[in-house]
Amino acid sequence: MKETIIDFLRQRKVMSEEFERVFTEALLPVSLPADAVLLHPPQVPDHIYFMSKGFAMSYTYQEHRRFVGNFYQPGQVILSNNFFDQTHTDTTIVLTEPSEMLALSFTRFHSMVDNVPDANQYYRLMVPLILKDMQTRINDLQKLTAQQRLVKLWRLYPTIERSVSQDAIASYLGITPQSLSRIKRKLQS
Repeated sequence: MKETIIDFLRQRKVMSEEFERVFTEALLPVSLPADAVLLHPPQVPDHIYFMSKGFAMSYTYQEHRRFVGNFYQPGQVILSNNFFDQTHTDTTIVLTEPSEMLALSFTRFHSMVDNVPDANQYYRLMVPLILKDMQTRINDLQKLTAQQRLVKLWRLYPTIERSVSQDAIASYLGITPQSLSRIKRKLQS
């Protein structure tokens, strides 16, 4: 998994030998079972996770109703929006399958950003990618039909049906479980 992350950074030309060494040393391997919670309110997020195996989702609660915000599969970064400003989160991130990840602590991340010039470039690369993902999600909710959002979700997360409940998928799509069932029946006919 470390090689995958290093390759990603090398492709973007932000990886000096010093940064590669410091970054690799800072990553800690983590193996956790399904249902392990990586983050829960009102915790301050203290790690970025690079997923190599498993599946996870993030959600918030409002008036006793769960709102699924994101899914994470191998090759993706698990990161709370509150990581950078170190504020309390209202988000829960839970593993839905046994998972293997590399963890980078906030302390080690900021030490790299402060002391290794290439790490600062990585930080500047990562923030726009996060913002782009968030904007894409907003655009999808505004412009795509529920059926189009489901098809896109299946394309992005081919194993999602095995990894999370139908209620979680419906919440992510912004529809009811009953609407999800109707859409799935229509697509299968």
